[in-house]
Amino acid sequence: APREPLGQKPQLRRTNDMSQLVLTLKRPRGDDPSDARDQNEGPGIFREGVVEAVEGVFNAVLLKARLMTEDVVTEEEATRECARLAASAVTGTLRLVQGLAAEVLEEEKAKMLKVLTFHSNTIVLDVGGHKFTTSLQTLTSAPNTFFDSMFSGRYKMTPNAEGAYFIDRDGRHFHHVLNCLRIYPGEFTLHTTSEAQRDELVEEAEFYSMLDCMFPLLRETRRAAAAAERAAAQASERAAAQEQIGKSLLVAACRKGTRHAIQEAIVQARVLIFEMRSPFTHFLDDRFQSGLRYVLTDRVVNGSPVWAAEDGEHFLYHSILPDGRIHQMCVDDDEECALGSACGQMYSFIAQPDDPSAPPFYAPTEVSTASWYTFIDPAALESVRQEFVPDIVLTEGGLDDDGNLDDNPMVAVPEVYVTVLHGLDDSHPAMVAALQHLARLAA
Repeated sequence: APREPLGQKPQLRRTNDMSQLVLTLKRPRGDDPSDARDQNEGPGIFREGVVEAVEGVFNAVLLKARLMTEDVVTEEEATRECARLAASAVTGTLRLVQGLAAEVLEEEKAKMLKVLTFHSNTIVLDVGGHKFTTSLQTLTSAPNTFFDSMFSGRYKMTPNAEGAYFIDRDGRHFHHVLNCLRIYPGEFTLHTTSEAQRDELVEEAEFYSMLDCMFPLLRETRRAAAAAERAAAQASERAAAQEQIGKSLLVAACRKGTRHAIQEAIVQARVLIFEMRSPFTHFLDDRFQSGLRYVLTDRVVNGSPVWAAEDGEHFLYHSILPDGRIHQMCVDDDEECALGSACGQMYSFIAQPDDPSAPPFYAPTEVSTASWYTFIDPAALESVRQEFVPDIVLTEGGLDDDGNLDDNPMVAVPEVYVTVLHGLDDSHPAMVAALQHLARLAA
């Protein structure tokens, strides 16, 4: 029967043309304390929702039935029909809810039982003939390991006739593997093993994907070694590329056939990779102080090759002043390098000999450590004078109409060191051919 506390009895209302019946259930709120309690309790709210759904169903059914027959019914008939339909709907719905609840409960019980069994089961492992007994919880304690995958449920695992899971590995060191898993994520410490046993255990740890757990320092060491190998391989590739450029310089010089061209190419090919730095010169860019590494490129400016810094921003190149008589080796950016501009961020003067048939060689190793210059901010002029010898300042710039310096002062860089890191030696085939060609010219 319909639940009485929910409200008043159904009230029937007819329209004027008798073509529609409307059944309205009015349920006043707040009159019954049990209603307020149900609103604050999960089960109560659930029952309210079920009953409301049922009321809507039998209202619709009753309305449809009356409209189909278009019979004139009394209020008593409508009330009786409502009660019958409501009782049937409520009974069916409650049975459905009870069945679903029971099914969900059984499913949850099965899951809990499975979890309990999973963690409490003992596992016997046969590792190369050595038997070990442990728990499933221990074996799966560390993530992303051999055992975490083995017992994940993704694979069908069947023990042998003795109830053990066989692993075809050397079992002599397996107790160390288990001890590591038993204390995970604690720090595992290996005691009293020889170097040979340690190497064997490392192999086992790698097989079980437990190198990070058992040998974290070894993992970092291997990563560092791998990074060093990659860096060495990259350096070797760069060196090979520079060697090819050096070889091309020598071949081109030999084809040119002049003594000076071959001598200059030999000097340049011996400086494929170098580092240039000026330590403790605070008015220079930090990169110039700590050192920039340069590599020989196949780019040519003013008839000489260009060396590019590994920072991608600086280039060492041969420049010529507008009068054509003064030559420099300059360090500047890509744009100035392309123009062959003189007096870059740092530069050196290369003296021209009186005999034009014997010009100098344009290479970083041909410049004296005390022959480099740069421009500085005028505001730093006094501090440079006080820290270094006064004659370090070569020019102080001119004055504009307001009496301010319009050019930055030019100063000498006290010490610039060039360290050759890689170059073609005299045993290289291209160098041997160039030296032989030079000897023939000298003869």
